[in-house]
Amino acid sequence: QNLRFTTHEAQGLLYVDPALIAGIDIERGAVATAGGAGALVGSANFRTLGIDDMIRPGNSSGVIGMTSWGSNNRGFSEMIGGAVRSGGMGIGGALSHREPDDYKNGDGITVPFSSQNITSGLVKAELGASPDNRLTLGGEFYNNYFFAQSVEQTIDSQIFTAKYHYKSPTNPLIDFKFTTERDTSRDQI
Repeated sequence: QNLRFTTHEAQGLLYVDPALIAGIDIERGAVATAGGAGALVGSANFRTLGIDDMIRPGNSSGVIGMTSWGSNNRGFSEMIGGAVRSGGMGIGGALSHREPDDYKNGDGITVPFSSQNITSGLVKAELGASPDNRLTLGGEFYNNYFFAQSVEQTIDSQIFTAKYHYKSPTNPLIDFKFTTERDTSRDQI
């Protein structure tokens, strides 16, 4: 999440396309875990599409897709993804695009500069025969052209992750998880 300040209020932007979200986990109250260290009112973990979200149980490959249309110049939104799993390896990816135009407010007046041009996607790879001993590598990108703060802007965000999980099948005290990520976000004005 990136926060920017304009006049007297903060405007937070979360650079992830809703079409690529597979689920959201909410923790209420004070959180002291890695996902929300120091959070006083809770945390929200946005989980993007994974290989298991694109392959139905019992299959070794799968395709997922979505097309939607909205009125008030919302237009079409498209998303397509696919994944393959063989043995202890899996790879998958998804691509999303939408181009909403300037919308009209409740009085029927067109709100200028409210259009966007969003292209985003992800790619993920998994190595490991079971969820209890698995390395997951991922890359997500988000590109959006829009008008804010009285200027045209282009956001280019790339997030790369590496996650490893090992849970001992014989010792319940051993459950090791490691996550690292690199995020490069640029706002071109």
